[in-house]
Amino acid sequence: MSDIIVPSSQEDLKAINKAMKEISNSKVREQGEKDYQKETLEELQDRFGIKVKHLRNMANDFHKDEFEQKAGEFEDYQQLYESVFETNFQEDNEED
Repeated sequence: MSDIIVPSSQEDLKAINKAMKEISNSKVREQGEKDYQKETLEELQDRFGIKVKHLRNMANDFHKDEFEQKAGEFEDYQQLYESVFETNFQEDNEED
């Protein structure tokens, strides 16, 4: 047995129909914004030679106001990475 419920009221069906059309319109606007962002990032890359991935990260960090947090996390990660890989451990030449 299916868990899909089909409303019997014409008023309910009309309300759902209207909402679905509004959601569809919203998705069209959303796709338009995504296209605009992609085109703008590509134009900036062409003009300034900065890779799209860096521009996109910058845009996201600016939008979410996350630059300081990410910079701090990277410093912590850098310290961890350097501690692990720049420490001179004697390699154990024995096979496990």
